Amino acid sequence: LRLDATVAKNCGSIQARAVRDVEAVPGAKVVLLLSGTARNPGDLLEDFTNDEGEYSFSALPPGRYLVWAWAVEGKGATTGPGSLGAVEQQAITVEVKAGEPAHTDVPLLKDEGKVP
Repeated sequence: LRLDATVAKNCGSIQARAVRDVEAVPGAKVVLLLSGTARNPGDLLEDFTNDEGEYSFSALPPGRYLVWAWAVEGKGATTGPGSLGAVEQQAITVEVKAGEPAHTDVPLLKDEGKVP
């Protein structure tokens, strides 16, 4: 068992919306890459958007993060990419600064790269 902890006084956050075209998407799955690369991911944070299509990740050390979002198809089933590497070009890069929330919209993944 391994536990890595980063303690920082001035963390930031990401506050965003998952969108299809310009419309918010409630219940979409969102993935944030904390470490590694899209082709060889390390730690990930995962969440689902609320009824307004919004989500947030807090207590993030300053840095650049990749974020993806995709629709959830049916109750309890998630259709997502076969790998993050397959959809690396569709990631949104978010710059987190100390003590500041980063605001952005994250478009849903296009159909290519999804598991059938």
